[in-house]
Amino acid sequence: MAPKSDPQIYLIKGKDPVLCAEMTDKVVAQFINPAFRDFDLDRMDARESDAERILAAAGMAPFGSSRRVTVVRNALELPADTLDALEKGLPAILGTLSVVVFEANEVASKPGAEPTDRKRGPARVLQVLTSLAKSRGVVQTADALHEDQARAMLVQLAKEAGVEIQPAATGQIIERIGLDTGLLRTEVGKLIDYAGPGGQITRTDVEAVVPPSAEYSIFRMLDAVAGGQTGIAVATLQGLRGNNEPVQRILAMLSRQFRLIWQARLEQDGGNAVDRMPAEPNLRAQKEFTQRKARAQAKRFYWPDLRRAFRLILETDLALKGIEDATTDDDETLEMLVVALCRR
Repeated sequence: MAPKSDPQIYLIKGKDPVLCAEMTDKVVAQFINPAFRDFDLDRMDARESDAERILAAAGMAPFGSSRRVTVVRNALELPADTLDALEKGLPAILGTLSVVVFEANEVASKPGAEPTDRKRGPARVLQVLTSLAKSRGVVQTADALHEDQARAMLVQLAKEAGVEIQPAATGQIIERIGLDTGLLRTEVGKLIDYAGPGGQITRTDVEAVVPPSAEYSIFRMLDAVAGGQTGIAVATLQGLRGNNEPVQRILAMLSRQFRLIWQARLEQDGGNAVDRMPAEPNLRAQKEFTQRKARAQAKRFYWPDLRRAFRLILETDLALKGIEDATTDDDETLEMLVVALCRR
């Protein structure tokens, strides 16, 4: 068994693809001499590489680096036969001159959509790779940022560019696009260019530069629904459609948010709310901002409002699918739903 100070297998797993890639790059930089990168680094995709190729690369000695590194991306999609061969073959060939990095991006690989036979799904792959990494190396996790970490990252990126960012602006960025590391870096980069050297990023700048995510628009729409602001609610819906969000996806997001609001209402009314919460979507498993928003909105929706909302959403779903009162204009049907939700 390789000591932790001399890892031969790295498993980098998590739900943030940017952080997964960055952690992989750090491992590569630790061992690879840049002058010999083309000789000593082999990157491959699990969906396109068989066990023979992976084992052959892992068994080679470095040409001019301290270790030869083999990176296997999309590792959760390793076929069953390849996984079995790696489970048996890697421990036999790995020595002190080679490192294998399995990058298991849980978002890209969509483990929730695994087949019924779990022995052949991502869960089985993760189990085998975790066992290999724990016995011959290390497991590193690249989970999504927490809200305070995202704020700190935005402040640091702005500071490095010689720009100040107001606290209200960092909060607005996170509200509009969420906690995806790649998106946050892209949007703060745009804001830095917008503010210019020595400038300041304000909440107004964020509203002018950063496009809202679909999730943010749903929050905004339901805020308008709760306040009976039909014009704002419909305009927000039209904005989503203008950004080519499919009608059924918008309806699904509306339904999902109302289910989170229902759970928040259960919490606020007391009782054993935890036992009545579904596995998906589960309010307490959501991002901090999503939880906070659902709990705030729950204070504005009472049980009769929620019962009526679920009934209207079901009727709209049946109409869009042509099961009952089939619609000929999906946009009009969705607008009618939003208008009806505003009439409380």
